[in-house]
Amino acid sequence: MKTLLKHLGPTVVIIAFCGACSAGPTVVVHPKSAGVTIRDSKFDVVRELKDPKQIKIVQDAFLRAKRVGDTATKLKSVTHKIDFSDRWLVDIKTGEIGVLTKVVTDVYQLESKDLVILKSLLEPEAEHVVGGNGG
Repeated sequence: MKTLLKHLGPTVVIIAFCGACSAGPTVVVHPKSAGVTIRDSKFDVVRELKDPKQIKIVQDAFLRAKRVGDTATKLKSVTHKIDFSDRWLVDIKTGEIGVLTKVVTDVYQLESKDLVILKSLLEPEAEHVVGGNGG
């Protein structure tokens, strides 16, 4: 029994650590910002999210994303930028996301259901689709 407990502790720690590594990035709204700005590839503002529920939807989608590689080989076509406390690059066609930086960094893949939701946020009537208030 002691031998089992001796190995169980480190195993639990390793599993918890691996679970944390597979989680997507945590994104937060800049403290001096009134919301989250979404821009297209030309840097035109497409949408400004001010509703905390909509912002939480995007934050949760990012958190569920899985790491799929890095910017050396992934995220070659950026369609949108999402401004949290960092600027995130998004390929709305593939669902790849990565933080804007000069160095090679991780690229994550949004789950298909989250990509559909993110696309709906870019539609003109998104607050009705995602907000769930029925209009």
